[in-house]
Amino acid sequence: MDSYYYNVNSSRRVLHLCGCHYLTNARKQEFGEKHSLKKALSRGFSLCKHCFSIRNRFESKYQKFGGAYGRYNYQYTCNKECLEITTGKGNWKVLYAEGAPLLELYHQNKEIRNTDSLSRIPGYHDQKVQGYEFSDIFYYIYIHDGRVKHPPAKGTKKYK
Repeated sequence: MDSYYYNVNSSRRVLHLCGCHYLTNARKQEFGEKHSLKKALSRGFSLCKHCFSIRNRFESKYQKFGGAYGRYNYQYTCNKECLEITTGKGNWKVLYAEGAPLLELYHQNKEIRNTDSLSRIPGYHDQKVQGYEFSDIFYYIYIHDGRVKHPPAKGTKKYK
């Protein structure tokens, strides 16, 4: 379970992750701790833009689990706003939901759909999958790509 920290002497009510440079100048007795992100947000706390950038959060989780996400054999590209994942069968993007710490998942199909133009990310459609943890997102992609049936390649026995 993750813990989230805030400065009890500040009226800003901003949540930080352990090790955030915004908390390094505060003394230990100035820290408050929250264990439920959902409850803290419902009580008016906001998220530190440094701690909760997609890149910082993913990199800290990736290091914490010793690269356990590597078992999926995906390629990753990450910037502050978006984690891009390339699997053998598709392209994916993970973003924060607007105004929330939930992760949202978007998928790019080989063919363009009419609904893709309505998406937050042009050319991608919302998978309607949300979660607080990258492990949930990665597992969903693993299941999704495992179920996708692709036609047999031209020149193979099964090709008709």
